[in-house]
Amino acid sequence: MDLGTIVEGMWHSYKTLHQNHPLVGAVLDGEVAYIMGDIGSQLLKERRIDWRKVGYTAALAPTYGLAAYGVVQTGDVVGNVCK
Repeated sequence: MDLGTIVEGMWHSYKTLHQNHPLVGAVLDGEVAYIMGDIGSQLLKERRIDWRKVGYTAALAPTYGLAAYGVVQTGDVVGNVCK
């Protein structure tokens, strides 16, 4: 099994999760994006990682993911109404 096949399988699983469970997918996206962003910004700004701050971000990340999902859904509703 090569790396391309593994990545393709993971991408397919990711898309399937979002199609079948969009709220869970939004929470997962929030966790990954905000935690990785926090770690990256700490490394760039302070050259070290404060895991206490990362834990705080991880605790709030599902809320951010759900809020982003809500914003997208609101935009879809407005877009459909204004057609």
